[in-house]
Amino acid sequence: VQSVLADFDEVVEISLDNTMLMDRLEGAGWLDNEIARGYGVTGYVARASNIDADARRDHPFAAYADLHFPISVHQSGDVYARTMVRVEEARTAVDIITQALAALPAGPLTAPVGSLPAWQPAFSIVEAWRGALIHWVMADAEGRLYRVKVRDPSFVNWPALSMALLK
Repeated sequence: VQSVLADFDEVVEISLDNTMLMDRLEGAGWLDNEIARGYGVTGYVARASNIDADARRDHPFAAYADLHFPISVHQSGDVYARTMVRVEEARTAVDIITQALAALPAGPLTAPVGSLPAWQPAFSIVEAWRGALIHWVMADAEGRLYRVKVRDPSFVNWPALSMALLK
C-alpha cells in the first residue's frame, strides 16, 4: 500500500511542478461559493468551492460512522482546487481502506437483505466519486421494484459548468 501511495505522490509532484499544467489549472473554471451553493453542486466540485459536505460523514452508512478521515475542502473554486480535492481524497481513500481492513470482523462478509415492504419508499445516499448519489425505490405487493429514482451527482454538477466556463 505504501509503495502505491509513494508512486501516486511522485506522479502528483511531477504534475504539479509542470508550469504548463499549472497555468491551465490555477484560476480556470472558477466556481465561487455563492454560485456553487445556488446550483446545489455536490462532491469534489462543492468541496473545491468551500462547501464542507460529504455523505460519508454527513449521512454515514456501513462502517463510515466508525472511521476517521478528513474532508478535503478548498476555497478557490478553480480547476486547481478541484484537482487538489481529488489528490487529497485519493490519499484519504488509502487510509479509509486501511482502517476498514483493520476493523474487519471475523466471519462472513455478506448478510442477507430482506425484501422491501410493499409500497414503502426506501432511500439511500452515498458519496460516489462525483458526489452524493441518491437512490429512491419502492416495491409493489409482490416485492418487485415499482418505482426507482436515481439522482446522479452530475445532475446538479453539470449545470454549474456553464458558470465555471465564464471565468
